[in-house]
Amino acid sequence: MRLLPDYERAVHLSRLHEAEEDLRWAQQGEPGTYDTTDLRIALYRFRSHATAFIATIRAGTPLSSDQALFLDRMEDGLSLDALDDADTEALADAEAVWRSDGEALIEMARGATPCRPSSAVSASAISPGRRASALPVPSSPISSRRR
Repeated sequence: MRLLPDYERAVHLSRLHEAEEDLRWAQQGEPGTYDTTDLRIALYRFRSHATAFIATIRAGTPLSSDQALFLDRMEDGLSLDALDDADTEALADAEAVWRSDGEALIEMARGATPCRPSSAVSASAISPGRRASALPVPSSPISSRRR
């Protein structure tokens, strides 16, 4: 059945679009110029999407050690294991990671976007090695944001 893969792809693309918009919005303004509530909502939305992005990336392609390390650091830096935690320090750390490395995560997630099945080429016809090369290696590893 084609509906479920098409639906999952559409949801993934929608999340990517929303995450990009939120990140662009957060990066355009100066810290302290935002309504705190709006910023926290955008950060929470990004963090919840990041969970899905990382799962998609890990499930879809073999990763290099740098890519795997980057994903681990994103999970830790964004405090994805405590998504509903309102700890101010953890949120400040997550915001810093979001602003500095969110774009790299979005690019990796874009590279892992499930292929749209077509009559000419199916997702299973693409070799795992070719899919892995579509994922960018983050330019610099994230330094530990935890104190």
